[in-house]
Amino acid sequence: MHRLYAAAAFVFIIWFSTVCAAGVRNVGVAPLAAGPFPVACSDVAYNAASVSQIGGSPADFWEGNPQNGRPRYFTDILLEPQDTIQINPIVPNDSSFYVQNSNTPVPFVVIVCYPTSTSNTRPDYPLADASVVPKMQRAGQKPIFPPLVPPPLLSGQDDPNFLPLLVLSHGLAGSPLNTDTLEIMNSLASFGYVVAAPFHGDARFSLIQISTIADLTSVLYNFDRFVEMEALRPLALKATVDAILAHPDFGPRINPNKIGGFGASMGGASMTWLLGASVTDGFHSQNAHATVRDPRLKAVVGYVPFAGESFLPAFGVDNGTAINVNTPYLAICGTADIVAPRYRMEQAMSLFGNSHYMVALTGVPHGYDNSYAGDVLGWTIPFLNAYVNGDASALANFLQQKDVLGGLDDNVVIDYTAPAWGSLSPTLVLAPGWNLAGNGVETPIAVATNFNYPSTIATIWKWVTSGTAAGINYPAWAFYSPTQSDGGQAYAASKGYDFLTTINAGEGFWVNAKTAFTVPLASGTGVQSSSFTPALAATPGGRHALPHRWSLIAAGDSPTPTRFDASIATVQSAPPATGSTGVYTNLTTLWAWDAAQQRWYFWAPSLVNSGGLTSYIGNNNYLDFATMPSTPAGTLAPTTGFWVNMP
Repeated sequence: MHRLYAAAAFVFIIWFSTVCAAGVRNVGVAPLAAGPFPVACSDVAYNAASVSQIGGSPADFWEGNPQNGRPRYFTDILLEPQDTIQINPIVPNDSSFYVQNSNTPVPFVVIVCYPTSTSNTRPDYPLADASVVPKMQRAGQKPIFPPLVPPPLLSGQDDPNFLPLLVLSHGLAGSPLNTDTLEIMNSLASFGYVVAAPFHGDARFSLIQISTIADLTSVLYNFDRFVEMEALRPLALKATVDAILAHPDFGPRINPNKIGGFGASMGGASMTWLLGASVTDGFHSQNAHATVRDPRLKAVVGYVPFAGESFLPAFGVDNGTAINVNTPYLAICGTADIVAPRYRMEQAMSLFGNSHYMVALTGVPHGYDNSYAGDVLGWTIPFLNAYVNGDASALANFLQQKDVLGGLDDNVVIDYTAPAWGSLSPTLVLAPGWNLAGNGVETPIAVATNFNYPSTIATIWKWVTSGTAAGINYPAWAFYSPTQSDGGQAYAASKGYDFLTTINAGEGFWVNAKTAFTVPLASGTGVQSSSFTPALAATPGGRHALPHRWSLIAAGDSPTPTRFDASIATVQSAPPATGSTGVYTNLTTLWAWDAAQQRWYFWAPSLVNSGGLTSYIGNNNYLDFATMPSTPAGTLAPTTGFWVNMP
């Protein structure tokens, strides 16, 4: 029953564009058992004769257990390999981190369980332990999805024919066909999710099991192989998402904008690495090394998620690289769990940059029982519906949910919902002299309307990276002055400047003020940091391109520099450098201006990773962003403009 897993609360008042939630949880909800859809799965048939010939049980191959030093994996016993989903991601070329498999392809088998039609009469596929793979496809068969919903759709409605995708990571030394994992996959699929899970085959890389991690000796022995095993998990998960989106049968029915994750035990850690945290790769130093990241995931659930032992955090010193996680996360933990200490996950989640919640199940140890299903699904499905499906009504209900009625005693112990910035009405406070300001909302600012104050404002400048105006060599400055009758248009033309008429969403600008002055700016939805994308990314996901060299911008979600850098990561982004902190290096430097002190705030991810940021700031008389007097402290407010220098 336990193979799947053997192996400070914050309360904010949140405003949304469609609902207003006060953050008060006072609603008990009914437990969930199964959703409205029958479930079918892809082909994972195995050859019983091959199992007998090689020796062992089918589970040994699913889990990658070696025999007398000989490796065994599911690929050895596939009965219909041409119809079974298989991936072979190439391990990064880093032999100090991937000590056994650097720069080589590693095979993984993948199972997909999905909602199917009530007319699907395919038989279940029996397994050796009496459980079954429901309505499993066999050789030559294609998936049978629920019947297509004909148009027309309601206004603003997502097409229900495109289904959300969940990538699932099982516990250490387990597999998707362990009874508990298969049960969870089927349950998630019954609620309309396509669920894809790789067979990690952990024992191929390390024989440590999660029940023995607390044994110091077992961790010290071949620690480098244990680290590699951990690092290969997010690699397999990202490759699984790639494969399902590209699959000729599954891909066309997936909504690529609705992808989430579910991880159990070590799978919860795997999801956290996939979202941006780094793997602890130094036992004594507790340095951390990044693995692959997948920003396509919209939200993740971790069930009894592993975040390290008391003597060894999973995400670097004090789990500090968890600061790179900027994706909504729900952790469901057991109060009696001594295998994955809950305080370690709390430590990591305190650094998460987006909405994050922890539900504690009283008396539950590190494991799963089907009697927990009502509570686990009772929290998981509302969370996924809210954050993966983007259902505003589901989000409003989730934020009021206090517990699941009956069953286990469940309590929300971490409750942080990131501001949605749905009703920002920013006010720009100007000091005498130069002010670096920003438009952090999705509403353009008409310069001549908002800044036509000749007695208090001298000039306004905006950096334009590209344009089409004749006679201007871009990038160039755009200029406006309320002190001139034409707003400075003639002066701008004489100097080769662009004439400034509009400050668009996400743009920064300089204001030279004659006196202290307060200017109300346009209201609107905040510009999200994730909407910015490096212009050279192979598949840009943002609306605001950041070209090579300098851009002057603003964001409405009040990021710290670290969170902004992590937010602009793409699937192609280089991971954080090896080190005790391990932040991303998507940008080269980030700067903001303190008008009162007439000094620069400075941040550089390369210096963070090398440990030299503090001394560099001190030697150059710069300011540390951590001291910026903003709310929350150290963040870039929606009215703060900042420079980013891109490689």
